[in-house]
Amino acid sequence: MYKVPVRDRHINKHTEVKIGNCVFSKNDIMLMYIDSGESIQGFAKRIGVGRVISKKILDSFGITTSWKEEVTPRRLRVMRYILYHQQKYKRSPNLTEIGQALGVATSSICIHVKNLKKLGYIKNQKELELTDKGKEVC
Repeated sequence: MYKVPVRDRHINKHTEVKIGNCVFSKNDIMLMYIDSGESIQGFAKRIGVGRVISKKILDSFGITTSWKEEVTPRRLRVMRYILYHQQKYKRSPNLTEIGQALGVATSSICIHVKNLKKLGYIKNQKELELTDKGKEVC
């Protein structure tokens, strides 16, 4: 029986990473880490590598991992959900809807929204409209 030769796919080191036999793009990594709301340790366990390697992968793609930075993973999740909700339902979500969708307490969402407004990522705290700066980050 004839076997088809298997060729290694060449990856672009700036936009892709190979983990085991799988190749992930930056967007794949962002979805797995930020949108899932996991810690670095949880993310590492999910992709089957150690915490140090998973941190290096996130750093190589410029994905924030520190809660001390301006746009934290949770704040990014909030902004991305606002954008998603506006595109799908043609209106801004309220704080309760965001909290339920992300599995986070409404009081926590309120704090994130206040900080995002203060940092210039959200225009209006009642309508929850992203600024151009906020859209660019998402």
